[in-house]
This record gives sequence, C-alpha cells and structure tokens, in this order.
Amino acid sequence: MICYFLNRQAFVCSDLAYFSADLFAKAGIPALMTSNGVDVIGKEPGYGQKVDDEYIEKHYHRPSDEYDPKKWTFDGGIEDIKLLFQVGKRLAFEEKMPQWKEGSEFKAKRGGK
Repeated sequence: MICYFLNRQAFVCSDLAYFSADLFAKAGIPALMTSNGVDVIGKEPGYGQKVDDEYIEKHYHRPSDEYDPKKWTFDGGIEDIKLLFQVGKRLAFEEKMPQWKEGSEFKAKRGGK
C-alpha cells in the first residue's frame, strides 16, 4: 500500500516511518511512503487480514515476535521497492517539480508551489 498523505491520520502516528515522512510533508516536500497491505496473491480474500490479526494478537511485541523465514516473504516489499524506483525515475526526468494539490495545508510551506 502506498500512502500519499491525503488523510491526516498518517501524520499523527508515532511510527518512525510516518514521523520521517511527516517531517518532509510539514516542510512542504511531497513524499511517498509504503506500508504493509493484507492482500496475498494466490490466497483467498481475507486470508492476509486473518494472518495479520492473528500475528498481532499472539506475537506482536512478545517474545515470539521474531522473523520466521518459513512464514515471512518479502514479495510485497520487493514490489513496493520496484514501484518507488519507477516513481523516482519518472520524477527525475520530469521538467516540473511535483506540486501539492489545491487546498493542501502543506502547499504554503513551499511558497504556494
């Protein structure tokens, strides 16, 4: 999942990734951020949410909260990295800088740009 910071909830989370992206946005710098999703390719709808909920309930911030190479895959993260690379590559070759949408509270930080 990619957050474009269209909702204010992304800016109130204490997670370090959100915090870092928040600093960019508050300085008027458009930012992209990826986050985990729950859809699993090749599995029935709801499977990923079920696994995620179970992990949070039974393992998150507990002694069993450890990496398990038999259960964890990084396929989604690799897709995110490829997507972010393509976005960055496209932006690098653009003639114009990215712009904030009208009404964005962060647009004023860049002099209305």
